[in-house]
Amino acid sequence: ASIGRNALAMQFSRLRKVLHGNGDRVLLTHPNGYLLRVEPGALDLDHFERLLELGRRSLAEGSAEAAAETLRRALALWRGSPFEDIAYESFVQIEIERLGEQRLAALEERIEADLAPAETSS
Repeated sequence: ASIGRNALAMQFSRLRKVLHGNGDRVLLTHPNGYLLRVEPGALDLDHFERLLELGRRSLAEGSAEAAAETLRRALALWRGSPFEDIAYESFVQIEIERLGEQRLAALEERIEADLAPAETSS
């Protein structure tokens, strides 16, 4: 058990060096293990939600081409299913459903933007 614990500590030490390369303390030692600290707005999900909102705003304002491009960028952030490795856990089911609905909404709105009449300049 001690050898495994030492190997794990070594891996976390290496990971900490990579994550702290920019000076931020991201991976912290915690009394019960380790804590991964992520700043608000740093996750792909945060970026997706910002792009989705921006795309929706562009579409509502009649800028279909801009909306389609923004929504494409939002959808490009998706890789696989949310929480794929722990999808069987009950505590993530609500979030998996919410994220699936957001992805579907982004896709539907991107299609709507693609089908909108071409913008004309006055």
